Amino acid sequence: MSDIQYRFMKMDLTQFSPEWDRYDSENQEIGIESNFNFSYNKENMVLRCTANLNFIQKNQIFLKTELQTFFDIAEETVEKLTKDGQITLPRIFLCQCASLAYGSFRGVIYMKTINTALNNLILPPMYLNEVIKDDMIIQL
Repeated sequence: MSDIQYRFMKMDLTQFSPEWDRYDSENQEIGIESNFNFSYNKENMVLRCTANLNFIQKNQIFLKTELQTFFDIAEETVEKLTKDGQITLPRIFLCQCASLAYGSFRGVIYMKTINTALNNLILPPMYLNEVIKDDMIIQL
């Protein structure tokens, strides 16, 4: 992992959709559905991690969110990871990028919910190394 040179480039909150009438502040039972997707822009050597979190009470989604984080991967790193006409992004690197995205959600949720009933919403730990199982293979 230490030989992968990258920088956090930017993040875009592409969805933040609360449905206040579905949220019960008295009910502490909240479920979270999560989904992480990756895409890679070969021309610009940029990895995008799209994280979706849906917050649920009583089998209804009361908050839909999507955060896209972009990581600029150094050209030398891409060259090291390229073999036999494909780039292999290691699972551990994908876990790191997804963890940065998930952690960023904490700040986003805090900022977007100031002065609302959702401001005390807790985002539990997520062990992405248990979720992301494979390397990402990009055909050239």
